[in-house]
Amino acid sequence: MSDPRKATPADRLKSARTLTADAREKAAQEALSLDAVMGEVMTAAAEGFDTVTLPTPKGIDLRRTTTWAATAARLAEMGFTVEVAQRVLPDGRPTWAFVIQWRQT
Repeated sequence: MSDPRKATPADRLKSARTLTADAREKAAQEALSLDAVMGEVMTAAAEGFDTVTLPTPKGIDLRRTTTWAATAARLAEMGFTVEVAQRVLPDGRPTWAFVIQWRQT
């Protein structure tokens, strides 16, 4: 790996963007994989709930990750309702939560 102090500003920007995207995808894979989400759904259902809200780790915006999209699509195929809910962290930063519902009509 080359010395990052010698990188051009454009290379540093590209590196920062790549690191951010990679970190977000990793966080999404850990928190929002289908197995992880279904585990949360089943835990909530066993307690009598018909909705579960899953905040993202550290308030990181994971909405543009492939894991978020894939999990949301699969849950929708299974009949769950999936929504995005915006929240505000105590420090004032916005964050988004994954909301899954399975209410009977």
